[in-house]
Amino acid sequence: MNAQLETLILLQDLDLMIREMSDKNTTKQMTRIGFEIDAVDSLIQAREDLARKVSPELLASYGRLMERGSRAVVPVRKGVCLACFIKLPTRYSGGDEKLLLCHNCHRFLYFI
Repeated sequence: MNAQLETLILLQDLDLMIREMSDKNTTKQMTRIGFEIDAVDSLIQAREDLARKVSPELLASYGRLMERGSRAVVPVRKGVCLACFIKLPTRYSGGDEKLLLCHNCHRFLYFI
């Protein structure tokens, strides 16, 4: 897998955790069942450190995709994008080291 793609996947995971932990309803429910929510600052710092490893152009594309929806990097299974459920052309293969985008939803793809 492409190193930039792996970094984007980790960045997306951090962004989703930060988004969830910043939601007041979620944190209220989590504290009610016994979880302590105090790691948002450390998650934001980890996100900033990780974002420095991604090229600025790629980070800008990732940011636009995250603003549009909940995920910017999605898996492909059996030739189907699992974000928009469109069958991808046969030229898309899992062995490539280059970054691939879905031709329909334009998200970054990785193969599972």
